[in-house]
Amino acid sequence: MLYYCKRCGDFKQRYDGQEKKCYYCDRELYPVPEEYLDEDEDDMFKTEELKQEFIEKVLKTSPEFDQEEMDKLEEYQKRVARDNSYAEYEGWAMGNQWGVHCPYCNCTIVTRVNGNQSAWFTKASQVGKQFQCWKCKAYF
Repeated sequence: MLYYCKRCGDFKQRYDGQEKKCYYCDRELYPVPEEYLDEDEDDMFKTEELKQEFIEKVLKTSPEFDQEEMDKLEEYQKRVARDNSYAEYEGWAMGNQWGVHCPYCNCTIVTRVNGNQSAWFTKASQVGKQFQCWKCKAYF
């Protein structure tokens, strides 16, 4: 399901059980109404025109909306994209032969989790995980 932040206008895909908070401004996320979403894929807008209509008619008319925050979000996303492309380069340079990246921070500097450890010494966060990110230390 696709969610949005009423303050900064960020859109994020969320699943049942996932925290519904905006990564950027730490506010609650709200579901995008179904009439704007694709019937086959509920995490995408039907068309780009409907997305723009949603932004103009719903998002920007919200009393919580802050245009400055939306502008800052766009700059932040550009910076993250630039940093991620550097991380990918850095990851491949470090020998990431698996071609994976961290789903949380997009860093490609990862190590393979040792599957030969005893269950007594495996953390709960490692169970069923194949890789660990060097940057954010997350297991995935």
